[in-house]
Amino acid sequence: MGNNVYPSMTVTELDEGALLVAKTERVVTLTMNNLPMNPMGAATVAGLEQVIEEIRRDESVRVVVVTGAGAHFCAGANIKEFKELRDEEGEMPGLRRRMDLLTSLERLPVPVIARMRGNALGGGLETALACHIRLADTTAQLGLPEVKLGTMPAWGGPQRLARIVPRDRALLMMLTGDPISAHEAAELGLVTSVHNPADLDGAVDELAGRLAAQPRLAVAAMLESVVRGSELSLDHALDLDMRNVAGVRGSPDNLEGVRAFRDKRPPNFA
Repeated sequence: MGNNVYPSMTVTELDEGALLVAKTERVVTLTMNNLPMNPMGAATVAGLEQVIEEIRRDESVRVVVVTGAGAHFCAGANIKEFKELRDEEGEMPGLRRRMDLLTSLERLPVPVIARMRGNALGGGLETALACHIRLADTTAQLGLPEVKLGTMPAWGGPQRLARIVPRDRALLMMLTGDPISAHEAAELGLVTSVHNPADLDGAVDELAGRLAAQPRLAVAAMLESVVRGSELSLDHALDLDMRNVAGVRGSPDNLEGVRAFRDKRPPNFA
């Protein structure tokens, strides 16, 4: 489990622009704000790159919520910027930048929750796939429709989707380009839970509050073991588990958890 070798940093809140950033106690909410469909353009990407680094270096942040403004999560890339994603020599630095961005989001040492309503298509679904937990309401439609444009998902979607749902269902979604409902996504394990539209915000807030109260070091260790461990062989992943276990054993939160268990009281983690 990596140590924070950078100076501390505080997350900068933003109440206007392509990405809204709000911090309430230990929870940071990132809202893609390009109504009505919230496509992820260059401004959103730049904003996410900055705030992800700030979150990584702000030890007071315990949970991140990613969502979209209005009625939709995110309808993917901004098609108006497609030409800018490829340079004059045919390379694709813009696409690589977005893929690296989502990897950085996935590798944050705090839980990342996607709050999904309306369309989560293309790069929008790929963004949600990089989150650790996905809650949706009944209006959500999830899909990777790139095949209908004669291309394929380019921000890590094929790999992440096929690691979450059965391979044949992942292929069916990509090869047809057809979206699925929130309930079908939940049956596949693609969505953690489905809620009525009026209840989604409350469900996310309740879960975020619970996760924010958990021990920071142990949470970061488990996230690294699962996220990075999934990229390793079983033997190497088990070695990673052991290193992370050693890193949390004897920590102040571990000692507090043991004392609380013995005292039959709720733990009070730092």
